Amino acid sequence: MIWQYFAPLSRSCAGARGLRDDAACLTPPLGHQIVITTDGNIGGVHFPLNAPPWVMAHRSLAVNLSDLAAMGARPWVYSLSLSAPASFFSEQVLAPFCRTLGHLQQDYGITLSGGDTTVYNGPPHIHITALGLVPRGQALHRDGARDGDDLYVSGRIGDAGRGLRLWQAGQREGQDSDLLAYLAPTPRLALGQGLRGLASACMDISDGFLGDLGHLCHASHVTAHVNVEDIPLNPHLPWQDAIGCGDDYELLFTAPPQHRGAIARLGAGLNLPLTRVGYIEGIYEPFLQPVALKHGGLPVTVSAPSFRHF
Repeated sequence: MIWQYFAPLSRSCAGARGLRDDAACLTPPLGHQIVITTDGNIGGVHFPLNAPPWVMAHRSLAVNLSDLAAMGARPWVYSLSLSAPASFFSEQVLAPFCRTLGHLQQDYGITLSGGDTTVYNGPPHIHITALGLVPRGQALHRDGARDGDDLYVSGRIGDAGRGLRLWQAGQREGQDSDLLAYLAPTPRLALGQGLRGLASACMDISDGFLGDLGHLCHASHVTAHVNVEDIPLNPHLPWQDAIGCGDDYELLFTAPPQHRGAIARLGAGLNLPLTRVGYIEGIYEPFLQPVALKHGGLPVTVSAPSFRHF
């Protein structure tokens, strides 16, 4: 199984040595730092238990790539740990699973470096550790937002949330863009790399726009001021739901106002909307809401702003 399905995915990684050793031996390029991220994806929690193999593969790798994008890194290698029932390791599942990983590797310039497989009686657990590269000292972080910065978001918020609702309603086929946004998220890698030297803080939106913006504000010790009308929201969801939906994997970032022209050119070059949705104020009260949200000019609150892991 290893030689048939997984070893071919490691051909571009010399340090993996065809997965013949217990671990890979890697040497980063001169002048670069390694960015490392780990995400676990569990059937019935992070993807539907009845999801097809290509969805399990795409989502599991893409969410890790999104973390690299948020740091401004370019993908390098990843390791894969699979724990699943014996049926998962059949030709019918592994072939499309690994084929999808191969397509993503080609699209984003990453390669498999190793991993582990375990048969057990429970939902699939797909754990990926991804490594990226960034020029030394140029990584993006959450804690750099400063007073007077602009606040931006890429793409549109709530599309994946609506896509999940479509899946739960029984829609499985077709090219609905919201359904695809949920099943096959697009990591904003080119954007993250383009934001090096422009963004003061950056993170990806995995648990919901409002909740993740709160995380950025807490890390930077600032307050964000946002008008709901300025956020590019999915038109098929109530705004309260859209700003709390997870799985968007867009980038949320701040930047000084003098970079507005460069950011506009970056978005145009990527054919990706980059919307200025608010601004940062250098006032921080740790026991108060870090996001000052307005709708129709009036302050509003949302009871469940994002997914909670604990």
